[in-house]
Amino acid sequence: MTMLIVFGVIALAAIMWPLLNRSNERPWGENERASFAEREAAALAELRDLEFDQRLGKLAAEDYRELRTQLARRAVAALKAVEAAHETKGARELDELIEQEIANLRRAWRQPVADSSLPNGLPPAIQPAGTGKRQSACPACGQAVEPDDRFCVACGAALPLACPNCAAVLPANARFCPQCGCEVPEQVAETSPRLVELLRYDPELAALFPCEASSTAAPKTASTRSASRSSGSKWLLAAGVVAAVWAGVVGIFYFRARTAIESQQPITTLAAADYHAMVILPADPNFAFLGHGGGLMWSSDGGINWQPASVSGEVLALAVHPADPLRVYATGSDLFLRSDDGGRNWAEVATDLPGRDIQALAVAPDDPETLYAFIAGQGLWRSENGGMNWRPVDTTLSENVTTLALTPRTIYVGTDGAGILRSDDGGATWASGNGIVNGALDSPRVRALAYDPTTEMLYAGTDRGLSFTTSTGSGWTRRPFSSDVAALALGPDGTTMLLVTSGGEVYRSRDRGVTWGGE
Repeated sequence: MTMLIVFGVIALAAIMWPLLNRSNERPWGENERASFAEREAAALAELRDLEFDQRLGKLAAEDYRELRTQLARRAVAALKAVEAAHETKGARELDELIEQEIANLRRAWRQPVADSSLPNGLPPAIQPAGTGKRQSACPACGQAVEPDDRFCVACGAALPLACPNCAAVLPANARFCPQCGCEVPEQVAETSPRLVELLRYDPELAALFPCEASSTAAPKTASTRSASRSSGSKWLLAAGVVAAVWAGVVGIFYFRARTAIESQQPITTLAAADYHAMVILPADPNFAFLGHGGGLMWSSDGGINWQPASVSGEVLALAVHPADPLRVYATGSDLFLRSDDGGRNWAEVATDLPGRDIQALAVAPDDPETLYAFIAGQGLWRSENGGMNWRPVDTTLSENVTTLALTPRTIYVGTDGAGILRSDDGGATWASGNGIVNGALDSPRVRALAYDPTTEMLYAGTDRGLSFTTSTGSGWTRRPFSSDVAALALGPDGTTMLLVTSGGEVYRSRDRGVTWGGE
């Protein structure tokens, strides 16, 4: 059941992730949008500051127009560079470049024009670098540009990519120059949706670039939409694969359970009457005892072959000492025996019990000297010294008690007709341990109880099969065993289980009762 829930969660997450992830598909995150807005506002503020200087008389009208046009074009070109190189350059590096360029322009505005021979009367701070690199001209305005420029410094127009070595115009997406063969830098996109937003933000700036202002930016290119569809298809394919795997696992579990039930095979069949109790020795997982109406028998090969023991009389209950792996108790009608050598020799236990018809017996797993016994007509009793002295726990329990089981916190009583009773206060009060609704025990006729301290699971054998629950006893789950259970025993590690049916068929499981294949 746990595996089915895990696979269900995985499949649901795989299906829902693409839908949730689509809501986050946008060109930039919120922080990046805020950063772009701040840069745009800063550029426009510089332009307005320039206008304010002109109104104060700090700049001549001609210088004001030249500097305003140049600053606007530089700002637009910088924003284009930000947009185009967003995927190939870090935003911090571009921020530094823009801030440096604006600072240079600010210093240039406040410096007198010392050299009137400069082109267009521009200050030295905003002249082309002229470091000896070969230059080309902008196809739109004829302004000289560097071979590795992406946009014209004067008009902001997109430039064809030029080879940095020979200045030859490169074809689109070229990685090597067709003329000189040198490697060229990666080309970047020429569309600039943020530029359009900036031009719409400032009507005066838009008047300087009517072509750019009239253009509209496509929200996504065809390749982007194709990539998005491809990504969505991959997610849907992955979700389908996970769902198919989940369905396959569910099918495997279902058919495995069906096969396990249908393939129940006993390891042997006994010829005795009234099978009552079974235990496996902690010292040897292959050594087991079985109590029946005619006495006691034992097996040393895991329950395949059985021999009679030197015990006569009806054995109704068996229990083993959890700390002493060779100590075994056997009780029944006028019978209370103990063996300290693994069943080779048996001796009567001298007790002060009020009766000798001991129908059920259990040893506390956390205190081996504490025993509980149900005596016909006398109810439930407790001993704290290994069975010598006893005191009553509840003398009102019914006559149909068939088995007992103890955990460190709870006493469980199995009955033939009322299911399971449990007490969490040492027997002072009792409540039903049968579970409710879908977690109810499969039958009220309980024949055997066995507690596994390693997993804190309690197993119950009834006339309809085998069930288990945690130590809380809040709900029961069926094991794939459909026959009636007369007696049940757990190995010391909890994985090996032996049970016998009312017809004498002995079954063995090596996986805590999941399969009973007769191996």
